[in-house]
Amino acid sequence: MTKNKTMKAKNYLALTLILLVFSASAQDGYLADLALNKYLKTSFNYPLSLKVRNTSNTPIFSMTVKWQLDGGVINSESFNVGGGGLVSSNYLPLTLSPDLNLPSGGSHELKVWVEVAGDTDNSNDTITKEIIGLSSYADNNVLIEKYTATWCEWCPAASTVFNTLKSNPRVVMASFHNSDTYSFTNGEDYMEAYYPAGTFTPGGIINMGEMGSYEINSQHTTWEDQLLARIGISPVDLQLTTTIDTITRELTIDVTANFKYAFTSDFYLNAYILEHNIAGSQTNGGGNPYYHQNVVRQMVGGTAGIAGVIPALPVINTDYSYQDTITIPSAWDIMQIEVIAYVFDKENLSTNSLNAASKVLFVGIHDVPEDFNSLRLYPNPVSNYLVLQSDEKRVKNYQLKIYDIRGKLVLTNTLADIQNQRINVQTLASGVFFLHLIDSAGDVHQFKMIKQ
Repeated sequence: MTKNKTMKAKNYLALTLILLVFSASAQDGYLADLALNKYLKTSFNYPLSLKVRNTSNTPIFSMTVKWQLDGGVINSESFNVGGGGLVSSNYLPLTLSPDLNLPSGGSHELKVWVEVAGDTDNSNDTITKEIIGLSSYADNNVLIEKYTATWCEWCPAASTVFNTLKSNPRVVMASFHNSDTYSFTNGEDYMEAYYPAGTFTPGGIINMGEMGSYEINSQHTTWEDQLLARIGISPVDLQLTTTIDTITRELTIDVTANFKYAFTSDFYLNAYILEHNIAGSQTNGGGNPYYHQNVVRQMVGGTAGIAGVIPALPVINTDYSYQDTITIPSAWDIMQIEVIAYVFDKENLSTNSLNAASKVLFVGIHDVPEDFNSLRLYPNPVSNYLVLQSDEKRVKNYQLKIYDIRGKLVLTNTLADIQNQRINVQTLASGVFFLHLIDSAGDVHQFKMIKQ
């Protein structure tokens, strides 16, 4: 009896060691992301760029990536990883060959998968996605919605990445705040749908999550690459216009969608009111306030968006328009307001941004820079002549534009310099005006003027 127990114990120990060795040597190559727009031009070459992640504890030294279109020819390419291999939790970016070329319009199925020797978990090896070929299309703008907070340790770093993207006209940006002064119920509910309680901040959702995994979208270090990969074409053109009455603070928004390719789905519109340059409670290294940008103040269509404007099957080249008027609260700086709009569809559990647009109410307006501190405007209030005077001569050929409080251009002039200029404003009615001084770089420096 003792001998049998000893043999069973030895066998159990041997089996345990075998399982441990097998577990330690098992590899798991995870196809983490396929950076490819859903809508592509027909008869055009597109590189297939992706990321493979090692989700095991064992380095990966080689892998094979395969892809096929519409169940046709399987394209295969092998890759070797030098040095210490692809270590645990790291990503390997790859570009496959040959390029993808859609031979015809309409729906296609693209299947991409990775094969790694010893990979026992095949649940994350494959990405299958629908690709739509378009012969008629509009340029698309990519939407990124950031989840941030004033209490968040890593959010300033994410904001730095976020702000570097602002110069790209094809990127539309919104920043939702979590549990701080700038958060609001609809915004919290909306982002919680992407980031359930307990997940980390900062986060970023690109095109409402249509492309890329949750994991990739959450990493602010990948935002730029992900956004650039998604700039391309769209089946729908989106136009946004705004008008503002600075007396009543009523903002009118007009959004128009026009489809170049029709398909059946549930379509929605939405618009956000953003505010820029909000001084936060934090300070930077120099002790100056930290300024928040692209802060979402209001979701015009709420968390669900605006339904009923676009039919389930849109008619090609037909305008579908929505208009709304919002009163801007007095606590918001009307000179720092931006409006963004987007059109999206919901299909099963998937929500996809099809196109986006943005409009800054007062384009190019900046605070007066330090080197303009010597510039004086007097008298103010003014009756007949306004004097612009500076201690030193500035760059020539300034454009001077004066707008009334409703935003109508009422006076324009070209100035050789701003050392000592006398502006005739006798013909202007009494009231408040905004004087825009446009320098050679195209920047607009705004001053407030009262006409008696």
